[in-house]
Order: sequence, then C-alpha cells, then structure tokens
Amino acid sequence: MRLKRFLAIFVAAVLLAVTCSAVFDKTSTVNASPVSNESAPNPIPKPGVRLSGLTRAEILALVPDTEPSGQITWGTHTIPTADMVSGWTILAPNVNAINLMHGGMCLTATDRYGFAFFNPIVVKNYEITRSPDGSETLTVVIYPDNLWSDGTPITAYDYVFGIMLYSSPELTALGASTDSGAQFNGFEAFRAGETRTFSGIRLYSETTFSITSLSDTPKMSLRVSPSPKHVIAPDVLLADSGYGATLCDNFTEELLEVTFNAPYTGYRFAPKVTAGPYRFVSFCDMMAVIVLKANPYFAGTFDGFRPRIETLIIKPLPHYDLMDYLERGDIDMVVRSSNTDWIYHGLTLSFMDAISVNSYIRNGYTAVGFHADHGPTQFAEVRQAIAWLLDREEIGFTMSEHAVLVNSGYSRASWEFQQAGEALEARLTNYSFDPQQAIYVLEAGGWNLDNNGDPFVTGNGNIRHKRLDDGSLMPLVIQWATPDRAILPWPIYNLHLYTAHDIGMHIEKSFHSNPISIVLRTYDDEPFYHMFTYNVTVHVDTRFWFSYNIDSTGTPVYTFLRDQIMHDLAQEMSLKDLSNPYEAEQYLELWVELMVRHNYLVPQITLFTDYLFDFHINELQGWEANSLWGFQYAIVRAYLLQDCDD
Repeated sequence: MRLKRFLAIFVAAVLLAVTCSAVFDKTSTVNASPVSNESAPNPIPKPGVRLSGLTRAEILALVPDTEPSGQITWGTHTIPTADMVSGWTILAPNVNAINLMHGGMCLTATDRYGFAFFNPIVVKNYEITRSPDGSETLTVVIYPDNLWSDGTPITAYDYVFGIMLYSSPELTALGASTDSGAQFNGFEAFRAGETRTFSGIRLYSETTFSITSLSDTPKMSLRVSPSPKHVIAPDVLLADSGYGATLCDNFTEELLEVTFNAPYTGYRFAPKVTAGPYRFVSFCDMMAVIVLKANPYFAGTFDGFRPRIETLIIKPLPHYDLMDYLERGDIDMVVRSSNTDWIYHGLTLSFMDAISVNSYIRNGYTAVGFHADHGPTQFAEVRQAIAWLLDREEIGFTMSEHAVLVNSGYSRASWEFQQAGEALEARLTNYSFDPQQAIYVLEAGGWNLDNNGDPFVTGNGNIRHKRLDDGSLMPLVIQWATPDRAILPWPIYNLHLYTAHDIGMHIEKSFHSNPISIVLRTYDDEPFYHMFTYNVTVHVDTRFWFSYNIDSTGTPVYTFLRDQIMHDLAQEMSLKDLSNPYEAEQYLELWVELMVRHNYLVPQITLFTDYLFDFHINELQGWEANSLWGFQYAIVRAYLLQDCDD
C-alpha cells in the first residue's frame, strides 16, 4: 500500500514535469532551415536557433558516423497488418514502420516541437510564386546525392511518380486511399482517369520539378515523398508533355496488381527498396512480427542523424501484460502506454532502476466519429443526442487514471491550446450523460414520429422517425462499425449506449478487425455505416485548412462533414502570418471559433486524451520522445550502450 501511494505521487511528479510545447509554422512559406531542439518560445511560437548557413555536407558531419549495431524489440498490444505502405492502414505499428521505411526524404521535415521547414538534406533550392488566381507554384531543385536502399539515385522523377501513384485511379481501384495530390491543380481529372497528364505537376529534369496548387487552396501541404519508379513501374515512361507530367498508357491496374499488390512479393507487402532510415526485412504472417534493418544508403535526418541501432523488431503480444515481457527481457521497450496497471508496474520497475521511463500527454484523442453526409447522422441533433448519451468521464477514467476530457477537435499538446485553451473551454458544451437532453435535441430536430407518422410514444422498442423534405420517414437507426473486442478496450467497446434504445434510437453494432477502409470509404458501394470508434492523432504539420476544407476528401478527419463556416474560418487562419504578433492573436481567435463550431456540430464526439508512458531497458540511451516527436523520430537518434570490456 505504501509503495502504491509512493507511485501515485511519483506519477503526479512525472506528469507535472512533462512539457508539451507543440508548435508549427503556418507562415506563407515553409521555413528553409532546420530547427534545433531548444524549447519553443512563448507566447508566439517561432522556430528556435537554426543551423543557418550550414551546407548539406556540414549538417551531415555534425553527428559522428558510427556503424549501427544491436537490436531493439518493441512490444505492442496492437497486431500489425501486412500493409507496409500508406493508403491501407492507420494501425500504430504499421504507421511507425512505414514512416521509418518511407520517410526521411520528404521535401519537408518537422522538428520535435512541430515546426515544419524544407528538408535541407533533400532540397537544394526552391521558389514559391503566387498567381493572381490565388494558386501557388513551388519549383524545387533537389540534391542528386540521396539514394534508395538499393543504391539507386533518388530523382525528381521519383517525387513526381510518388504524387501521381497516390493520386491515380489505378491505385484507387486496388482499395487505397489516394488523395496525395488532392490540393494540386489537375488532380480531379487525373484521378478520374480522364487524362494521363497531371497538369499541376511539371517535370523539368532529374533534379527539378514543380507543383501548382488549386486556385482556392491558400497554402500547399508540402509533405511530398518519393516512390521508387524503377521498382513499381520500371517500363512505364514518365515525361513532361508540355502540359504537365504524363504517365504512358502501360501504367495500368494490371501492372500494379503484379508489382504493387501481389501477396507477399508486391511493393505493398514487401517494399524491398525504400528511402527512409530503415529498410524492410520481413513480415511474418503467422506471428505478425515486423523486422527492419538500418538503411546503409540513408544520408541522414534534417539535423544529421543516421540510425545507430541496426535492427528493429515490432512484436505484437496482444493478450498479456507487456511489462512482464519487459521485466523478463523478452522485449526491450513499450511505448505510448496508457494502461494504468502497466504504468504502475513499469514505475515500480523504474523505481528499482530496472528500466527507464518517459512520459508526455497524447497528441490527439479517442473519439466516436460520424459520417455526416448520409442517414440519421447527417443531422447535427442526432450526433448531439449520441453525445448526451455518453458518460465520457466514466469512459475516460475507466480507461486510464490519467485521462483528461477533450471537448473539441484539438490536441491538448498543441501550442494553440496552451495559449487559448482556457478561453476556449469556457465556450464549449461539455457533453455528459443526460438522456433528457438527448430527447430534447432529438424532438427539437423533428425526430418525434413513429413508423406510421404518428406522434412517437416511448416504449415497446419503438423507433423514432423524422419526416424528410420529400415526405418520407427516416428511422433513427445507426449502423456502428467498430474494431472487435480483441483490439479495443471494453469501455470503448461498450460506450454505455444501452440507454439509446430506451429513448427510441436503435444502434446496430458490427465488428471489424480493421475498419479503416470503412472509415475512409475506399470502396465503391453506397455508404452504409454512420458511426465509428477510433483514435485520432492531430498532425501538427498539417494546417487546419486541410482538415476543414469542404473540397477535401472526408473532412474533418473523414467525417464527410462539409461546413462552409468551418471552411471559411480555416481558410482565414491559413492566411495569417504567425511571425506577426497581431496576426498571431487573430489566428488564435479564429482557432477558438473553429473549435467552438466543431463542438456544436459534433462531427466527432471527442472522448478523452491521456498521458502516455514509454518504458525501455536502461541500455537504450538518447530516447527523447514527446507528444509531437514519436517513435519514428526518437528511435533514429537513440543508441544502445555497449558492454564494456573488463
């Protein structure tokens, strides 16, 4: 008992010590120079001390070049899928592996405080011009020195091919989420298959290309990564026609079925050639274990780091206390844990100096999301009613003793919340368990009829109906797609929605081992499901414009809610220059209004966030993950202490 009391105090001390300065640059152009790991200044977020004036070679020489060695096994409760590229999965083990294999050579990089800037290891020169119609054109010259993991040079063709591949109707037909080029001019015609030319992309040489945004896109997202054309489409001609980058007719769905989608051997499942700090070795179907090794051809991160740990193993252990495995030495680390029992177990081991611990607040939240463009959930009062049927506090604190309620689509780790959170919370509706309020909003919204069009009477399993403009009656029946109980904790699995039936709402639950394709609607059928359960990560390097733009796929966060007011607020925010204190203050005021609108319309019921704990063996040094600086960043900079000779 005394130990548990001490641990409770220790947990509080750890949480108080956590600093979460989540900031990112939203100025008119992305910063060209990398940022150091110094603390982010207040009150207006600005980049820290830069490695200004250093050449690419000088940056890469900052960190001594050491041969990678040793092995780290990350134990996780989440079972990875076989998908080793983006477009099919959002499971954390896959996402981290994908980022380690395919990240690192993006046009932009992000530092540990969320600042985005051009990657000085990739971009040699760039120019951004703005046209009278409001579109932007980025012309970029890349360094010719970066290599794929097979030693082949990474060229402008690979960057252009990467955008076109993940915008193509051919990849869409394989079930992938393909909106990589959605903000670029010519995307709609290219993805619809109306043309083989992507007019917003120009290809000038092996080192130079340009991309042009749509006229109504205030800022471009520049997270552009290369894809190895020589592996995926080696015999397909990619050239600039004078009207844009063009793929020849032999780039087909049938080709991708062989090179990209073939089980076990296709690039989707076995990407043998990648650009990131780690390369693919294997994925075991039976055990779902992912093995990666350091990429010997990786030049370095934006600040000069190359992997110092040779082998990474991601090992799922879905039904056991991961701390038992860590204590026995079967695994080397557990990251982003919010399980109370594991945390106390881990802190006990840490108190005995058996392992090391690191903690930070989660950059995101757990949510119930809706598809707000069909069925009952297209009406705000239905989404609000479901929010009034949830005891969010009970759900959160049943999940974790360190849970913190979230009332809108923000991250408590973000600089916006740090600066304006108090003013925001005072204006938000704190949805709590109140069936009478749920009934009130439903009846105010017209859900007051039975299946015959007569006044609704509670009881006998009756279902509420609403008369639509065309005279038909819509039943209040909600289709809920949720991960199965094997991968979802029971408080989220149940959601305490048993009272829904009592007030005339019928919720039909169906289970899916990986419902992401349903959430993203990467299928051809008419939408069927209305409600989903998932975790949301707030990507600090993606401006709010891209989350609330009504022309973007599935906004916000794939809820398919297209609200003009949120669109206009986000658009105005994107035009603010945060280096100007007056405009930064205006930006925060707009952010508050956007979050208030999100809270009212309820595209998602934001449930809670929590504090996350990393536990790892003491031999692992330099582990500096935080809210915004996850596994894929921290592991590249970490290293293992070598045994000393006697």
